[in-house]
Amino acid sequence: HVRGEVVVSSKTVQGETVTPRLQALSVQRLDTRIAVGSPSALTLSFSPSQAADALHISTGISQSGEQDTNLRFRFESAQVSALQDSQPIESISILQQSNESMLVLMDLQEGLSYSVELTHVLNP
Repeated sequence: HVRGEVVVSSKTVQGETVTPRLQALSVQRLDTRIAVGSPSALTLSFSPSQAADALHISTGISQSGEQDTNLRFRFESAQVSALQDSQPIESISILQQSNESMLVLMDLQEGLSYSVELTHVLNP
């Protein structure tokens, strides 16, 4: 379109989904329970490279180049809480949850530090 005598846009193209990177990612166990199927707690610390509306969490391990689905943490009963620059995030919810993964709805801003605590995650 034209604004005054300046061409601002001559055409539009369909956009692509951008997946921000999690910079300085750290995963820590908060307990010592390691028995198969026992509940565990984990903390994910990171800073997103771009703003995002949600965080998708899953685990997996490869042996000989193939995924071993028996060696995954299970998220079906997991609970989540989070901090943004050491302040609690009140507007956080689980949008989707299954054995293999969970989708956490939360506002992530570029360059800020986040700490996400997962409890009731079942050990592989």
